[in-house]
Formats: sequence, structure tokens, C-alpha cells
Amino acid sequence: MLWLGGASLEFGEAKIENKVFIKPSSLHSHGGTVPVQMYDQIMQEMKENESPNRFFVLVPIVNIQKSRTENSKAKNVFAKITYYDLRGAKVCVNDTNARWANSRQILNNDYSSDVDFIDIPAGAKEFVDIAMRNVSGKNWFSWNRYSYQSLEYRENKLPEQCFDFEISISGDNVYKKTSPRYRVFFDDTQRVWEASRSF
Repeated sequence: MLWLGGASLEFGEAKIENKVFIKPSSLHSHGGTVPVQMYDQIMQEMKENESPNRFFVLVPIVNIQKSRTENSKAKNVFAKITYYDLRGAKVCVNDTNARWANSRQILNNDYSSDVDFIDIPAGAKEFVDIAMRNVSGKNWFSWNRYSYQSLEYRENKLPEQCFDFEISISGDNVYKKTSPRYRVFFDDTQRVWEASRSF
């Protein structure tokens, strides 16, 4: 049922993508401090010369309102992720402020919180970054804007074989809500990472 008084957000199916990730330190070859107006161009050029090197778990957040008015836009949407092991115990000491996948990558060591918030118009969807794994590694790590400081913090390490997570979202013009619990698991026979809603 749509909430007629504003935006209405729903959680989509989790997925795993193999993508090119450029470490911020790699930009030093371009002079260390990169002008904002040149950032997109430089990043695109660097990605074209790289092979996919990270797996990312992503979950779409969809604004299912059909009326495309200012009142139906979800504004300043903020997401928080809680991770669990298979016994239901929390892993990672603190809940993680989520990073929106389409927000800018950290530039010039600027860790400002604007990447934590996003607007989602009616009919649109935005993806939340959940976790990251190096293609040559075996461990998943929680992922947000602070992950750029160190890609594999020990305290951000997730259970190796399987982990669960849930997302809580809030914002202006939208109800606060929590997702069903999702599960990410590794099929040791097929050698394929998969993500699905759990239970």
C-alpha cells in the first residue's frame, strides 16, 4: 500500500557485482590533489585501463510512488546497516552508516558526510553499498565512506562463509523502516557468490 502523504520506499533484491575500484592513492600519479572538475574524467580514464578487481554487494532502494510531485520525493534518505553471523549475533562492533553506490568516490581525503544522504524521486531507485571483497581474497568487509581510509579494516571483517544483514532507512518525507534480513553466502561447489533475501 502506498503512503499517500509522501514518498514510499521499498527494498529490492540484493545482488553482487564485479567492478573496477580505484584506490584514492592511485590519484597521486595525477598530482595528488585532483580538481573536482577533472575528477570524473580522470576516474573514467583509469577505469578503462583496469580489470574488475572488487566484488560489491548492493541493494536497491526504490521509491514506488507513481505521482511525480515534489511531495512524493524522498529527501535526505539515510541508511544504516547491521550485520549478523548465522547465529544471529551482531558482527562489526557498530552499525554502519551506509554509502550510496552512485555517490562520489572519496576525493582529496574529503570524508564529509554528504555521501551518506541522497534524494530518491518517485519511480527512481538508488543502490546501497553493503560489503566489498577483493577478487583475489576470500573475506568480505563492511563498506562505507570510511572504508577508503583502509580497504580491509580488521574490525570490519565479515564472517567468511556466510553473513546476514538488514538495512534501516529514514529521511525527510518518508517513513523510517527496516528491511527483511538478507543473506550473502558462498556455494563452495559452484564457486559462485550469491546474494538473496534470507529465510
